[in-house]
Amino acid sequence: MAISSVSEFEAVIGQAQIKIQKALYARGEVPSLKKALRTLEKIEALAREPEKLKALRDKLEAVSETIRVEISQDEKLRNDMWDLTDYIDFNC
Repeated sequence: MAISSVSEFEAVIGQAQIKIQKALYARGEVPSLKKALRTLEKIEALAREPEKLKALRDKLEAVSETIRVEISQDEKLRNDMWDLTDYIDFNC
């Protein structure tokens, strides 16, 4: 599903944050997931500022890689991360 608005972007980031929080709850301290969660919080805070959001694209890719490694069983989450990156590429 392509993300077409800032509101959708924010909603998808919110869902990703919840899934990461659940993984942290289930697995305990996972520093890479905690860092990914903090990064998503920063990205969400700048969702309505396209230039600043564009500058965080590489950090979003790093979060995607962390999710691929740490939460590999959640294909929807991995796809959502690609959609977030695509949104930045095409709308910022």
